Amino acid sequence: MNIKTKMFFLVSLLTISAFIGFGCFMYNTSTMRTLAEDYMKEYVHTLADKSITNFISILDNVGNYANTSSALGETFYRLREDVPIEKLKPVMEKGMADALLRNDMLVGNGIFYQPYAFDPAQKDFHLYSSQNGTKVDPSWQWDVSTYDEAWYQIAIPKDWDITKKRDQRL
Repeated sequence: MNIKTKMFFLVSLLTISAFIGFGCFMYNTSTMRTLAEDYMKEYVHTLADKSITNFISILDNVGNYANTSSALGETFYRLREDVPIEKLKPVMEKGMADALLRNDMLVGNGIFYQPYAFDPAQKDFHLYSSQNGTKVDPSWQWDVSTYDEAWYQIAIPKDWDITKKRDQRL
């Protein structure tokens, strides 16, 4: 075997080895890419599940709080017959503030009564409290026409006689 033949076999062997190495490299790259994509999908799925769980927890918390606010509003409404409104207002402010401070997911709460329902001399009787850190600022003024708001119109059934207690919560 002469030197040319030996060189030819050596170059051919190196060329075949390079092609095999390149093929292995491409296969490994493809495999790594697939593994990375699968890992990312699982990671995103896990994050999504956790986010959905947290969101549902927040909704449950807000829903429970809405029931608390509703119960407070109903209690204050019943008390208005026995307690003068000016004495009841500070009690309402404290009750709503205490409820708001117990829930760190909320920044505000409110009670909005039907026109003239709470105080026959006052059309808009609303208490809104906003949380600023550990301080709660109550306000008896509301800057929108609540009764015209879509959320209000949807929440109050057209056939509801407001002089009678509802069997279920709104």
